[in-house]
Amino acid sequence: MTLVTIIIPTYNYAQYIGEAINSVLQGDYLSQDLEIIVVDDGSTDNTRACLENYQNFIQYIYQDNLGKAAATQKGIELAKGKYIFNLDADDLFLPQKINKVVEIFEQDSSLTHVSHPALYWKVSTDTREIEAIPDCIKQRKIKGEELINYFYPRRMLFGGGSTFAAKTEFLKRSTIPSEVDMFTDEYLVLVALNKGYTYFLNEPLSVWRIHGKNFSEVGVQAELLKRKNERSLKSMYAVLKAVKDNDFSPPLPEIYELKVQSSKIALQQDSGELDIQEIRLLWKIFFKNFPAYRKEALTIFQNYTLLNRTLPPQILQFLKQVKRNSTRAVSN
Repeated sequence: MTLVTIIIPTYNYAQYIGEAINSVLQGDYLSQDLEIIVVDDGSTDNTRACLENYQNFIQYIYQDNLGKAAATQKGIELAKGKYIFNLDADDLFLPQKINKVVEIFEQDSSLTHVSHPALYWKVSTDTREIEAIPDCIKQRKIKGEELINYFYPRRMLFGGGSTFAAKTEFLKRSTIPSEVDMFTDEYLVLVALNKGYTYFLNEPLSVWRIHGKNFSEVGVQAELLKRKNERSLKSMYAVLKAVKDNDFSPPLPEIYELKVQSSKIALQQDSGELDIQEIRLLWKIFFKNFPAYRKEALTIFQNYTLLNRTLPPQILQFLKQVKRNSTRAVSN
């Protein structure tokens, strides 16, 4: 069988990482053809001790707390497998995952990326839901640039995180900027799609565990959410720079610039520090790059909620309250 590499970047997930590794080892892919690389990004819990029982099955790398981008990059540099799979330390692979993904890769050498829907597992309610990926992109080979141009005007992205698999030689051609940080998953998808081809399977093959310790869980504390949003914005700026520096075709650079500016204004709105100059810059970016005659202009205007980014916070809050009241009235 084909040697594959599973990269597990981790930070303080001692309580989950054993389950993640077991989900790989207990799958139906031959263990001798698995290379599992765990990159510990400076954990301060008992992660190292938890991994002692797996020392014959994994390659364990410890580094200072440099962030997920650096941890993932280290795994890519060490990878010897033909294909790389990402597995977040709190997620799981379903038993047939690796076999089915490798089978698709091996059928077409031009594929650089293969993915599938995730199975969301919300731990607090023990409920599961399949990620809703549009049917039009599943079960067929798609040019990567075509898919990027489908995703971004609609403000969507699929194929990252623990559903991500890519051809190793393709990923080794570039280096993940450490500043990408929280947007490492998105950056990897863009790299794998640019100048390549993708295929999305129809069935869920990975479990995304949603719990209070990750940012997938809605309702985190206000201060934590603020810090997360500020860090997220810095990560977006880094992705924008990478997109501009690495020969990505239009309209991605233009849309991503709009995305960053919209997110910056949203952060200002949340903190009550809205700057009118930032609003002017938002519209300047939009009208410069997406005049009315461009077919994606209206789609981008709607999906990036540009009107919301223009309204004063008081009016925006009022409209949100009206919407909430209307929703309650309908449900009652």
